[in-house]
Amino acid sequence: MGGANSRTEPISQRSGKYLSNSQVFPLDQGIQRLAIDPSGAIGSLYDATKDQLLSGSPLYISRRLISLRNEVNPVVVTSGRLKARDLLEMIGIDKELYLSMYLNLTKSKGTSLLQNYPFTNNEYTRYFFFHQKTKHSYLAANQFVEKAKDNPNILSANMDATHVITEIQYGIHVVVFLQLAPDNVTALDELLERIQAQLVRNTFSVKTNEKPLYEQFTDVKVFSNIPEIVNLTKLQDICQKIPQIRTNAYQYPPMKYTLRPIRTLCPWFSTEKGVFVPLNKGLINETELYFYELSTVRKELHMSLPSAKEQSVLTYFKQAYEELQQRQVKINQSYPTKMNRLRATLLAIRCGTIKQNQMQDSLVDHEAKALLRECRNIIEQRENFVEKVQLVNELKQRNIEYWNVKELALSESENLDLIEEELMRKRPGKRIFCFDDDLKREYLGEWNKHLDNLFNGEKTSNLVFADFSFCSTQPSKLKIISLNETIGPRKSLWEDSSGKSSSRKRFRLDPTNVSTNKHVNILLLGEVGVGKSTFVNALINYLKFESFEKACAEKPVTAIPVSFPLAVGDQFDEHVVELGGIDANEDHRNPGQSVTRQCKSYVIPISAQLNIRLIDTPGMGDARGLNQDDLMMQHILSCINNYQYINAICIVLKPNESRLNVIYRSYFTQLMSFFGEKIRNNVIFCFTHTRATFFAPGSTAPLLKRMLHSNGIKNIVFKKSNTFCFDNEAFRYLIARENGLQFDVYQKEEYLRSWETSVKETSHLLQYICKDLKPCERQSWQSIENAQWQINKLIRPTLETIRNNIRNVLLIDKAQSKTFIRLHPSAVQRNIHLCLNCPSVPVLCEDFWVVPDDPHVVLDQCSRCQCSAAQHLKVNYVLKYETTMEKRKQSINDMKTNVSLLQQWTIGLVDFFRYLSRISKENDPLLANLNRIMEEEKSILSQKQQQQTTPNLFLYEELKTFRKEYEKFWALSISARKPMNLTDVYKLIKNLSKDSVINEQLDAIKQTQQLYMQEREVLVS
Repeated sequence: MGGANSRTEPISQRSGKYLSNSQVFPLDQGIQRLAIDPSGAIGSLYDATKDQLLSGSPLYISRRLISLRNEVNPVVVTSGRLKARDLLEMIGIDKELYLSMYLNLTKSKGTSLLQNYPFTNNEYTRYFFFHQKTKHSYLAANQFVEKAKDNPNILSANMDATHVITEIQYGIHVVVFLQLAPDNVTALDELLERIQAQLVRNTFSVKTNEKPLYEQFTDVKVFSNIPEIVNLTKLQDICQKIPQIRTNAYQYPPMKYTLRPIRTLCPWFSTEKGVFVPLNKGLINETELYFYELSTVRKELHMSLPSAKEQSVLTYFKQAYEELQQRQVKINQSYPTKMNRLRATLLAIRCGTIKQNQMQDSLVDHEAKALLRECRNIIEQRENFVEKVQLVNELKQRNIEYWNVKELALSESENLDLIEEELMRKRPGKRIFCFDDDLKREYLGEWNKHLDNLFNGEKTSNLVFADFSFCSTQPSKLKIISLNETIGPRKSLWEDSSGKSSSRKRFRLDPTNVSTNKHVNILLLGEVGVGKSTFVNALINYLKFESFEKACAEKPVTAIPVSFPLAVGDQFDEHVVELGGIDANEDHRNPGQSVTRQCKSYVIPISAQLNIRLIDTPGMGDARGLNQDDLMMQHILSCINNYQYINAICIVLKPNESRLNVIYRSYFTQLMSFFGEKIRNNVIFCFTHTRATFFAPGSTAPLLKRMLHSNGIKNIVFKKSNTFCFDNEAFRYLIARENGLQFDVYQKEEYLRSWETSVKETSHLLQYICKDLKPCERQSWQSIENAQWQINKLIRPTLETIRNNIRNVLLIDKAQSKTFIRLHPSAVQRNIHLCLNCPSVPVLCEDFWVVPDDPHVVLDQCSRCQCSAAQHLKVNYVLKYETTMEKRKQSINDMKTNVSLLQQWTIGLVDFFRYLSRISKENDPLLANLNRIMEEEKSILSQKQQQQTTPNLFLYEELKTFRKEYEKFWALSISARKPMNLTDVYKLIKNLSKDSVINEQLDAIKQTQQLYMQEREVLVS
């Protein structure tokens, strides 16, 4: 953190309002910052606008007013797969500090240096984290105003001060990045867990048989607030050093500062000085995410290709690669200027010069976003060069010559025939195979087939591959010249292998054509702005009206309200066209954000036996960032889980995209992860706005094919049979007519052709889904992610059942009671939460005090309390309690066995969390829920300590023992038992679900889900 700044003026010359003692800022306006600069002391001055500790003496504060408390805090030791953003939060780099560090307002030191480190992050990357708080010094709150004495010399030299350090947390921070040997991952992960257990006990030793394993940790990099540890490069040396450091408490540097506004200590300080305005939640989230993504891509951008690969690239693609390097040079040259501009804007916001609610543009404006896009494009093109080198090397192995036509000494002619003649003269007698990247990607299947023919049927030494990818003139088809052979004409996507345009039979929706399921469930996915909601409306109208004339004669159906601009007339006057009522689920006011807020389904009756259900989803690629996309995807998967089967997953795209949004990669990855392998056969592709591309996918097709190939998901088919091209303009024309807009004869004819083509394509689409696709049943959705969803749903019912079963065992075993406590679960609305902060109200149920669920309705905020969203727990059912005298079906021993069995199955989930889902103990959702239940019991004991609480105390102790056993299982190595596989997980889920009490709660959850689905479903009449 830097030194004193330039805004200095004598205190006697300051003007402005002054605060009286009664106007001192409230004490809760403090902020906390990671102690990047360890030289801070109580009373040190701090500029929060730049996150700088200011030089010079601190405010004079008597030592007797500063309290120092040694603390015995538990050691936190974790390791696992590296998620950089989670790691920043773990070590205490909040979003405001992250912006300050990225924009060089403050210099990174110690642990914070990790945010600049260009580490490799892959499946073999691990982090190792050690953290312990040791002592705590602070200025007592009641001393703030008493010590508000003026320190004119210090404050005069530090007029940039906004805050004062009033608390310091000391301790040890160590973060280690390392790589595992790929062939021994399980053993190394287990070794990391054993190391964790040792360091928690403040010991460390290396067994003889473990020494070879330690050598398999590579690329070890340490970040710490302890200087003597950061230069160590071996994990065993780091682990041996940590216990030594812990014995020297006086060496512990600061880890965290608590800062209070300077006017808290100096109430007379000018209100025009000491101003710090934090970014509002929306702006800070967007800005932090942007800089995180920019940081990530720039690190990748600055990672040079290995010298051997780069030499190969330069050998074949020198000119194109150097042009790409020049683009990178331009980025590097313009980058400081762009960052200076963003830095100045951020400072102006924090100093209060720019009011956030008056900003016309986001802090991350179009220019900033363009910078990020250009960085991504360069990385993508650099990867293309590497792929192309692989092709060249393969050709070399087969003695095939490769030419980059752009770099051959040819004439400057742009006439393709002349260029081909020059190529033939260059190598007389050679067979020259002409291609470019677009042809290769668009027709990859044909490419591979013909390569096999060339490689296996001819002497490869007679072949030359001529690559036109970097030329301004490119061939229109794959072909061989010199012997006047061609592979064949370049086909339209809609031509079959014979070269003839295939015709699809007109399909009438007949229930005999479909499976026995009454509903055909079609899930629509696509990025923001692709037109999914308009596509739904259009499909409904294509199915409803027999002809375009009839559609024009009647009012169009708008299941989803529509709003769009349309230019009409000779002067292209723009009109906003709208139809349909207000729908809270559709928001047209925020460009760049998804119009559709939540999943909603639209059921179109076809016959008494058949309905088409279109499931509309929020658009991905939301302007609010990747976090919003992740939330949307989780919401979509949650909704899908309510259906018994999915007939088709329809990916909606636009034609002629220059590049595909990265979100489509995420779609395919997450869909495969959630549904499992079988869903590949049910993916289809629908293109909107295709009138301009003659109802074909246009340039999006090769991009999509390349994406499917490059992501290792080749079994997803993209071909004519599962690809459908529509145009929504005819539907928009109907809406425009309803708004009174006029069109000429030519436009009407165009819309008629658009309508007729789209109606036929709708028929083809439904024919394919109903006749050619087999529904993907929910019982086949077996994957780690799907299992995680099912387990998450089971956690609360299972723990509540265990708790109540223990109550009943105690009633019979200790109180000899004949009365039982029964759980009474009830379905709820979708937005019901439990407040974890509001005081609970225990009621007596038989001999136990219990806390019935007290539901709070939370939309944007809670309807009943002022507690924050983080203090509310969303629930999908509520529990009440009732007593019953019904005859017991089990003996006391059977009841105890049942409790033990449920606990045993629940503990078995540790292996799933740990080895399949790969989450840490700190993120274990079951343990978090168990801790919440125990906190509730602890609160009951505290509230009712003057009354009889012996049963609750016994219950608390039993739960405590259960938690101890659960945590003990986390510490055990898996090497001593058979590893759990996915089949074992689903057996465990089935066993838990069969318990009658758990099952009753699952039924309540199912009812809640059904209520939600009914609310979100529209029957189109």
